[in-house]
Amino acid sequence: MNEFDLIKQYFRNVSPVVEGTTLGNGDDCALLQLKPNQTMAVSVDTLVEGVHFPCGASANDIAQRALRTALSDLAAMAATPRWVTLALTLPQHNSDWLSAFSEGLRADLHAFNCELIGGDTTRGALTISVQVMGVVENYPALTRAGAKVGDGIFVTHTLGNGAASLLQVLGKLQSLALPNALCSELDDLFYRPELAFYVAQQLHAVATSAIDISDGLVADLKHICTASGVGAKVNVAQLPYSATAKSLAKGIENTALNSERLTAQQLLQQWALYGGDDYQLCFTAPAHAVAELKEQTPLAATQIGVVVAEQGVQLHNNGQALAVQHKNGYTHFE
Repeated sequence: MNEFDLIKQYFRNVSPVVEGTTLGNGDDCALLQLKPNQTMAVSVDTLVEGVHFPCGASANDIAQRALRTALSDLAAMAATPRWVTLALTLPQHNSDWLSAFSEGLRADLHAFNCELIGGDTTRGALTISVQVMGVVENYPALTRAGAKVGDGIFVTHTLGNGAASLLQVLGKLQSLALPNALCSELDDLFYRPELAFYVAQQLHAVATSAIDISDGLVADLKHICTASGVGAKVNVAQLPYSATAKSLAKGIENTALNSERLTAQQLLQQWALYGGDDYQLCFTAPAHAVAELKEQTPLAATQIGVVVAEQGVQLHNNGQALAVQHKNGYTHFE
């Protein structure tokens, strides 16, 4: 049983539905109606040392990764961040660690203009739970449901950065003697992913569905397909990559780290399709509407496929069918 089956079986219908709940659990955020033209989006993420970040990571880095991965869910709903609560489980009281954590958190709370309004602390294995609340005003929130056959499938910015940077933070790249600048870029990609708030808030008039890419493109696109009752056909030749990820893939290509003997391009595809931790958006929209929007405003979005009637995710490389691998992104309890 994976985490999504666990939630569905034990927690999907455990409570009554109360007045004001527009959308309950099962999407990136719950939606609560505040006023006729104002909806609150609420989500919570938990990070555990050794699972979501390596043991020994700096407190500053941990704070910023914890906040940004939680805020990414708000971006997926086109919500504006407003409030945060924080629950910290600490193995011990360490003033230096807490000062560094606080400073990292302070920097990003100000960067994203959201207020820390409460929380809790307890003793135990290092665990950080961040609840985020944002507001959607004057337009409907984006959800995973709503994709229509014929819509284009798009992603924001670039993919594969999460999987590429994970190799760096786990110390697996030391044998490559990478330039310090590239190592720093990889650290930043892991701990401080670029969130797509600006793009999301430009999309509200044209997007039919959206999700943030945390578990891998294939896994998260499947959630859109399931919620919308459709399928997806993705051309891997159209996947966008950062210069940093391209440099790393080229550097790994002919080394022992590439145990499957993949080409640099194949490595990039694996990272994008199955790696996760990108925290970009995958969304669906009529292709002509996105093209018109790009004429009006800068929009970092790339079309990678099309919504089809046959359910499930299909992959191809400029028409040549590719098998969808079973390692469909990260899931807990599997």
